Amino acid sequence: VALHKQKAVTTQIEAADEAAIQLLLAAQISASDNASIIYTAAAIEALSCAATATAKLKDFLTKATNAVANGGKIAGHILELMNLLRLMSAGGTTGTCIRGTSDNAPKKMKNVQALGCPPDILEENGDDIQLEPAEVTASGFAKFKGNSGKGAGDIAKCHLLATNVGGDSAGHLWQTQTPGPQTVLLGLMTLTPHSTPAQTDNKFANLQQIASKFRAHDASEATGKLYNVLVAPQTEDIRGCGDTSQAVIKHVIKQGKVKGLIPAVRKNAKLTAPGTKADYGAEDMQKSVAGQDSEQEKKNLR
Repeated sequence: VALHKQKAVTTQIEAADEAAIQLLLAAQISASDNASIIYTAAAIEALSCAATATAKLKDFLTKATNAVANGGKIAGHILELMNLLRLMSAGGTTGTCIRGTSDNAPKKMKNVQALGCPPDILEENGDDIQLEPAEVTASGFAKFKGNSGKGAGDIAKCHLLATNVGGDSAGHLWQTQTPGPQTVLLGLMTLTPHSTPAQTDNKFANLQQIASKFRAHDASEATGKLYNVLVAPQTEDIRGCGDTSQAVIKHVIKQGKVKGLIPAVRKNAKLTAPGTKADYGAEDMQKSVAGQDSEQEKKNLR
């Protein structure tokens, strides 16, 4: 998503620069002084479009870099945990921490991609224009429903969550008997170790309704911060003056900004009287160059 939008804004900058060059060349070869001024004013506005797009790109790249860095960070957390569980459980049937494809042991899971995780090395992909809607929506993370990750009949299988009665033990990973739910994966999951197997649990956070219109309700906690960072590139408004030189030229003329530049230039130069409309002859100049009021934009583009 970030790469797609970065390319789009870069195209806008290139289009605005090209439009400015075309307009300046038109001003140079124009036989009419009025037309020359019109083209020059349009070129100035096209350069303004390029400057605006450049500033927008700088701001966007900051958000995009943040999203990519944090997206990779959380993906790495998930991948490493799942891969560790896969390796620990391989070959087992009674002491596994993750389910396999046909039984309780992940015998057929040769790599972490078999669990739905991304490849270890990602290839460049600039075709995505939005985050996967099945995963991220305007209101939160779609698949995090607050449900338990513990399968039926698996309450005593994962020794990763087992604690010792009395706590301190060289034979257990956890050194507190009942530490309670422990948050992992930046708040996406909680693990509950216990000395009684039936009391152990692993639970996904309920994150389906943590936001509204792609903005987290609470940006002070980890999942809200993570959500805002990840959706920032998608919600960034990158609309500009156009993605082709002709589109940029049409934009600056239709917006009326060219007409606004003419009186400013003439007023500062003190070469022309304000006139009855106090526009320093801007409207008459455009009519003269365009030939017809209704054909103004079309004529000025020629």
